[in-house]
Amino acid sequence: RNGCVFACNPNNPTGAIVPRGEMQALAEHARGMGTILFVDECFMEMVPGRDESLLPPEYDNLFVLRSMTKSFALAGARVGYGIGSAGMVSVLDEIKIPWNVSGPAQRAACAALRDPSYIQRSRRTIGEETDFLVRGISAIPGFECRRPAANFILVRTAGGSRRVQQGLLKRGILVRECSSFDGLDGEYIRVAVRSRGENRRLVEELSAL
Repeated sequence: RNGCVFACNPNNPTGAIVPRGEMQALAEHARGMGTILFVDECFMEMVPGRDESLLPPEYDNLFVLRSMTKSFALAGARVGYGIGSAGMVSVLDEIKIPWNVSGPAQRAACAALRDPSYIQRSRRTIGEETDFLVRGISAIPGFECRRPAANFILVRTAGGSRRVQQGLLKRGILVRECSSFDGLDGEYIRVAVRSRGENRRLVEELSAL
């Protein structure tokens, strides 16, 4: 094997989704190079109306990661799952730490999977609230954003990302300052799509800034 390539879909921090065909082309190219492709799909289940996951059994060099922490709000449980070829899974099983998922976390995961309608309700809410946030933020002079596929939004700020981040922090709102991402300058923040009340407050505080 010639190393490992990590990809994130939907992408972070833009929230853009990479189409299935492009991801399959990447997997084919990586396989031809003898390279493992690790795809982080932790937010894929939150994309309204879409599922662009690859099918790992088609590629012996592919491993896809999903996180129930995000999709089922189980942050404290720290539980997720991965899908890959039998050979890759057997290697990971050999090197994983003992007791890597606790009993309570396993029970919480099983309970969550018995309610598939939760994901559908979450996707509808995310779609509605994303529209609300994009319209509200885009209406503020000096701020720009595009509608993402995921449940977070990359925002170009007026006057610098650190100033906006610190101003919001003083108002009790924490956003991700994005100057550490390759290719972005000091003008971008990433905000999460939350409840209508929280989203309305974010728009109001950005307007005040």
